[in-house]
Amino acid sequence: MLRASPRYKRAVIGSHETTYANSDAKLREKITSTEALCDELMEENESLKAEVRDLQQEIEEMQDQYREEEIEEFRELQRELEQNAKNCRILQFKLRKAERIKEETDAEKLQLQSKLNVSLFAKLLQ
Repeated sequence: MLRASPRYKRAVIGSHETTYANSDAKLREKITSTEALCDELMEENESLKAEVRDLQQEIEEMQDQYREEEIEEFRELQRELEQNAKNCRILQFKLRKAERIKEETDAEKLQLQSKLNVSLFAKLLQ
C-alpha cells in the first residue's frame, strides 16, 4: 500500500480547506445578498401597504363625498316636490274658483237671455 507523503496530505487538506473557505465565502455572500433583497422587498411591501391604505382612505372619502352629494340632491328634490305639490294645490283651488265663476256667469247669462226673450216677446205682442 502506498502512503501519501505528509506534504501531499497538507496540500490535499489545504486544497479542501481553500475549497471550503471559497464555498463558505460564497454562501455568506449569497446570504448577505439574499438578506439585502429580503430587506428591500420588505421595505417595498411596507411602502405598497401604505399606498394601499392611502388609496382605501381616498376611496372612503370619495364615497362619503358621493353620499353627501346624493343626500343633498335628494333633499333638493324633496324641496322641489313639496313646492310643486303646493303649487298644484294652489292651481287646483284657482281652477275650482274659475269653474264656479264660469258656472255663475253661465247661469246669469241664461237668466239675462231669458229676460231678454221675455221682453222681446212682450214687445212683439204689443
